[in-house]
This record gives sequence, structure tokens and C-alpha cells, in this order.
Amino acid sequence: MKRLLLITTGVMALTLMIYLTSCGKTVDAPVGSGITIVGQSTEEWDYNCMADWNIPASCYDAFRTFCVGQCALTLAQKNGAGAGPDAQAFYTDCINTTGGTAESCASFVCDDYGQWQAFCGFSTNSGRAADYLASKEGRCGYMSLIVDALVTGAAQSSSAGSTQQQTTEALNDVRVRWIAQGGEMYEVGDVPGEVGPLANPHYDQTDDRGLSEIKYRLPLPNLCSSTIDYILTADIGVAQALVKFTFKVTEPTATADDDTTADDDTTG
Repeated sequence: MKRLLLITTGVMALTLMIYLTSCGKTVDAPVGSGITIVGQSTEEWDYNCMADWNIPASCYDAFRTFCVGQCALTLAQKNGAGAGPDAQAFYTDCINTTGGTAESCASFVCDDYGQWQAFCGFSTNSGRAADYLASKEGRCGYMSLIVDALVTGAAQSSSAGSTQQQTTEALNDVRVRWIAQGGEMYEVGDVPGEVGPLANPHYDQTDDRGLSEIKYRLPLPNLCSSTIDYILTADIGVAQALVKFTFKVTEPTATADDDTTADDDTTG
């Protein structure tokens, strides 16, 4: 029995020594370790559907940009025609009084004078804009979130006077596997668009605080009456944690308040 105890103690000491001397090297999490997502495990964002345009409020900025561009293109190509009588009058005045180019005057009239609204007020133009935004994820913009996962060792008991306490210790240099169901993963310092997304799964390691963190970029919803779930999982082999992000867009109604939804500027 004594010999068995010595062998067991020696194995435990050797295991501890290997783990301690591996500082700076990625290691697998010891049995009994745990991982948690810092913050809420579920988050949800709700958007109104802008009935006049039949787009989610999250798409307003992108919709406006598209309509301004199409309005300006129409004015410039048709020499002031095709975007309504007011737009044509403003355009002609800009050309005559400022000496601006066709492109600059068309953009000024459609954007600064708000003539894009009249242009996209025609159902054909409005439908074309809505179809463009709905045709591909990300055309309404993105939401970028920093997600942290904390890795801790197995809980240990300690005595404090007459009471027993459970304590855990953050583990550094532990391998963490991130898996995204939808959306894209980036390093925290990355600028999406300038660099490509990380591989999925993505392998990382915890820092000296026991944290592994990534930037998670989610396309904003581009359809009314839609619900989109994104799930991000952090796994250390012996345990895993996940967080769920949900976007919901209501059904279009005849009484949608465009004044309130148009100011929604949540972007990534």
C-alpha cells in the first residue's frame, strides 16, 4: 500500500512538473478543467420592418446609400431626367448656377436635397433596392462583437477557519478550439475587409488571465419577417461552452414608424 502511494504521488508530481514547465507552450486542458463564455450565454436584437420600403430597420443606411447612388446615376446619364420633376429642376439649377459636373450635381441633388426618397418611392426602384440588399449576406452591414472564453482548472477545496471553500485557478497556454455556426471569426485586432476571416474551426490559446478571445462578425438581417441564429462554441476537449446570438425582424405593418426605425445605426 505504501509503495502504491509513493508511485501515485510520483506520477502526480511528474504531471504537475510537466504542466508547469510547459509555460509558453500550448497544452491540452487537464481533466476537470472548465470553460465559460464571459457575459451572457444568449443575446437577442429585435428590428422593426420598415413597411414603406419593405426592409428591416437594420438595412436603412444601406438602402439609402443604394437609392442615392441609383438616383444620381439616373440623373447624370439622362441629363437631369428620370428621377422626378423636382430632382430634374434642382439638377438643372445646380448645373447652371454652380458649373458643377453632371456627376457632382446629380449626387448633390439626390443626397443633400433628399431626392433619393422620391426616386425610390417608385415601387420598381424600391423593389430593385430591396432585392439587391436581400441577395447577399452583409449588404446591410455587420455587427462585430468581442467574445471571451475563460478556462479554469478543477475546483479545489480549502479550509478557512471552520468552513470549506471551493477555489479555481485560471489556466494559461491552454488550447481552445472556436467553432462558428454562421458569421465570421477574426483576431481582435483585425480589420474585416482588410484581412480575411480566420479558419473555422479556429485554434487559439489562453493568455495569462486564462482568457481566449476573438472578434465575431455577424451580418445584419436583410429580410423582414426573419429570425437568424448564430452560435459560437469554445471547446477545450474536456469541456465546452457556447453563446447564441439572435436577430429578429418583425413582419411589415401598415403603421410602421419610419421616423424611429430610420435612425437605427447599429453596424459593425
